[in-house]
This record gives sequence, C-alpha cells and structure tokens, in this order.
Amino acid sequence: MAAERGADYLDGGIMAIPPMIDRPEALVLYSGSEKSFNAYQKELDSLGTSKYLGSDAGLAPLYDLALLAGMWGMFAGCSMP
Repeated sequence: MAAERGADYLDGGIMAIPPMIDRPEALVLYSGSEKSFNAYQKELDSLGTSKYLGSDAGLAPLYDLALLAGMWGMFAGCSMP
C-alpha cells in the first residue's frame, strides 16, 4: 500500500524492555525499505542495536513474533510443576 502511494515503508520489532532503550543491549529489528533504513540508520541506532533483515516488510514482525513465542514458551515451561 505504501509503495502504491510512492512512499517507502520500514517496519520494526523491538526486542527489549523500556529501560533498555538507547542502550546497545536493546535489539531492534527492521525490514522493508533498505533505502529508508540506510538513510536513517544513525537515528535508528540511537534506540539500540539495529539489525536490518531484508526488503520484505513482514520479516521484522515475523522474527519478533517468533522470538517472543519462544520466550513465552520457555517461561511457561519453567513455571509448570
């Protein structure tokens, strides 16, 4: 939809808790417009460690969901008797 309107689109997934933001320990995943990622990487890096995953805008949310699903699965497994 963004491309149809002449816009670049960059999506992201934040793999950090709020106190980690602006520290290198915060991992922020990006996907979508490589042009936008490259143009704003300095600003994006101020949020944490930036990782560009590719031009498919769905990659960052997919990785985010997969990593969070694994985390919640591990938490649930640890809390069961």
